[in-house]
Amino acid sequence: MATVAHVLRALAAARRSDTKKIQMSEPVQLFHFCRKPTCYFRTGFIFALVLLSNLHLRAYSISEIVAKTKPAVVEIVEMDERGSPTALGTGFFISSNGLVVTNFHVIMGESSLSAINNNGAIFAFERVVCEPVGVDLAILRFRASDVPFLKLGQSTTAREGQMVFVIGNSKGFRGIVSDGIISGFRENRSLIQITAPIFFGSSGSPVMDENGEVIGVATFLNVEDQKRNFAIAVEKVSAALLQPPSE
Repeated sequence: MATVAHVLRALAAARRSDTKKIQMSEPVQLFHFCRKPTCYFRTGFIFALVLLSNLHLRAYSISEIVAKTKPAVVEIVEMDERGSPTALGTGFFISSNGLVVTNFHVIMGESSLSAINNNGAIFAFERVVCEPVGVDLAILRFRASDVPFLKLGQSTTAREGQMVFVIGNSKGFRGIVSDGIISGFRENRSLIQITAPIFFGSSGSPVMDENGEVIGVATFLNVEDQKRNFAIAVEKVSAALLQPPSE
């Protein structure tokens, strides 16, 4: 892959080559070609900027997104008196010190919660940080440190037809990956309609763009049509984080 140093060295070599050609030309030709090195250099410089910009903005492949984000996705479970887990739904870390986003309906009425990552590590529940009114979201804190976490992106710049990815859990199977596109926006863009399949147990899963950033939180699925599912726009999560902590 091209680097800044490679691009600059290539431009310098091209400029030296053009200057040498001009010095060897006949005087009558010099008048017509004396501006070419500057022209080439400017064109090359613009090309370099475009190249570097594309390198910075390039989208990740599906395998790269999965490898990068799956460690931050957890299964939300309820622990019974014997310490056996019952799967409730999915969540994902949004900070290295244990903040987890999930759906409110996943934890509603539950008290003995834990989170389990794809490697089987168990994180003890500490408290509910926020339950925004009128939104199927809950932000929880689990006992954790230096854990992988996902970056919150923006859904305001998302567009119909854009590819999205979902990582969730279903009936004891952790880290299920699905992909699809954004098929529409509903409720003044507060809901994102997607074609990526969402399975039972995947409520609270992150919906991510081509850069692996969260643009939504899976909230409910269509049982009869797996290509018509919905996610809460990530801006609702950002707004909830600004609210005072729950008592």
